[in-house]
Amino acid sequence: VNSSINNSSPSALCNTSIAVNSLYKDIPEDFLDYLVSQGFSYTPSCFAPRYLLTQYARERYNAACLQAKKMGCKVTIINECVERFSVHHSGMNEVVTGNGTSALYDYVCYSIGPCFQRQHELIDTELWLSGKVACSMNKQLSFFLKDKENISILGTKLSAIDTALYACARGIQVTLFSSSGL
Repeated sequence: VNSSINNSSPSALCNTSIAVNSLYKDIPEDFLDYLVSQGFSYTPSCFAPRYLLTQYARERYNAACLQAKKMGCKVTIINECVERFSVHHSGMNEVVTGNGTSALYDYVCYSIGPCFQRQHELIDTELWLSGKVACSMNKQLSFFLKDKENISILGTKLSAIDTALYACARGIQVTLFSSSGL
């Protein structure tokens, strides 16, 4: 994928400052602390190269996956596009990929960023109202993940990683469908 976030040039900077790029809401200085631990002397108001944000996100995600594994959870990444998802006759959510592979999950999290205002354009209303689907807005996500054991996350890039980190930290088994990988 040739996206700007994957640009490894030190001159390709993030479009937001270090102060707002932490993956952890509770630890706003986490990205800065990570950069300092890597030998960089940035301040919160600096704009870091994008490849460092990608590296940080990947390392934090991998650490969260290890933590989840220690808690008995399994984290799977499926590098494919999701063709559709719907409520299966069993009551579970069926996720079907572009190549026809199908799997069932207790719940689906549609993680493309703050999509709540546009959810009606993206997700069938009946499915949305079933309570089995959520988007990655923090308020809705924390309510949605209560008492969940097995979820699929449909998304890409930082939004999906952030959602997976949040779920892994709560001991939830995660399958991440991402057409762009990590």
